[in-house]
Amino acid sequence: EEQRYFAHISIQAGAAMVMGSHPHWVQAVETYMGRPIIYSLGNFVFDQEWSLETKQGMISHVWMQGDKPLKIDLVPVLIEDYHRPRLMDNWEAAPVLEHVWEASDWIINNG
Repeated sequence: EEQRYFAHISIQAGAAMVMGSHPHWVQAVETYMGRPIIYSLGNFVFDQEWSLETKQGMISHVWMQGDKPLKIDLVPVLIEDYHRPRLMDNWEAAPVLEHVWEASDWIINNG
């Protein structure tokens, strides 16, 4: 709830979008006041090899027109050898993106 609160007040204060990264796990996305919020991109270069979730991350490609986001692509990555990200194959990426969409759906319907 606290993370969501700060994301929302950032948008209210004029942020074009909010991207989080601290939790070390890929998390939900939502749109608030027409602006995207990505709660966590997960890990990109980190040495947390003890679980699959901490070895996952996302690259975000954001297309802007002025201060308005037009399109966002999320590209899942897997951290190998404690610090080397690589793009996931489609079969690896599908469950990561499914997790993001399920978590996002929960926020939309229960948030």
